[in-house]
Amino acid sequence: DEPRRRRVDDVVLLGLAALTVLAAALLADETGDAGPAAVEALDGLLGWLEPLWTVAYGASGLLVAGILVAALVARRWALARDAALGGVLAFLIGALVTLAVEDRWPAWSGVLWRADDVTYPSVRLAVVAAVALVALPDLTRPYRYAALAVVGLCALAATVLGEAYPAYVVGGLALGMGVGAGVRLTFGSSAGFPHEQRVLADLGALGIDAVAVARDRKQRGGVARYRAVGGDGA
Repeated sequence: DEPRRRRVDDVVLLGLAALTVLAAALLADETGDAGPAAVEALDGLLGWLEPLWTVAYGASGLLVAGILVAALVARRWALARDAALGGVLAFLIGALVTLAVEDRWPAWSGVLWRADDVTYPSVRLAVVAAVALVALPDLTRPYRYAALAVVGLCALAATVLGEAYPAYVVGGLALGMGVGAGVRLTFGSSAGFPHEQRVLADLGALGIDAVAVARDRKQRGGVARYRAVGGDGA
C-alpha cells in the first residue's frame, strides 16, 4: 500500500518512447532486406541455443500472467488494474500502428505464441514491456531483476527465432514502455519510494541512530519524505 504519485521521469519516458516508435517505423520501412539479413546472421551466430530462446520467448507470456495472478492473489487491485490496462492498451495500440504502417492487421497468433508472419511492431513485446514497466515499482528487487532479464531475453529471442526484425523489436519495446509510462502517469505509481529498511540502513551508514522509519503522509513532488524515530525516542 505504498503511496502513489506521478513522476516527471514517466513524462520523459513517454516522449522518448513515442519518438522511438516513429523512428523505428521509418527504419523498418526503409531497410528493406536488412531485417531478414539480420535475423539470418543472428540465427547463424546464436541459433544453436534455440531451446534457450524458445524458453525465453515463452517465459515472457508467463511473466505477464504471473504478474496479474500475483496482484490478484495479493488483492492489490490497483496494480492488477494497471497491469491489465497496460497490456490491453499495448495490444490495441500496437494493432493500430501495424495497420497504419503496413496497411494490415498483425498476426494475432504472435501475441499468444509464434507468428506466421512478421509485422511492425512486435505486439507481443509491447504487451510484455507495458505490463512489466507498470509492475516494476511494486516488485521486490529479485523479481524486478528477473522481470527485466525476461524482457531482454525475449527481445533477443524474438529476433533469433525470426519472430521480429531488429527494428520491429525496438518498436515493440518502445511502444510498451510508452504505454506503461502513460498508465503510470494516469494513476500514479510507487516508483521513487525506497523501502523503509533501505532508508533505515542508509541512516545507520550516516551515523544516525534510528530504530524505526515510516513514510510521511505528506508527500510532495521530487522527493520522498520519511519520519524516523531515534534511539532516544526523538
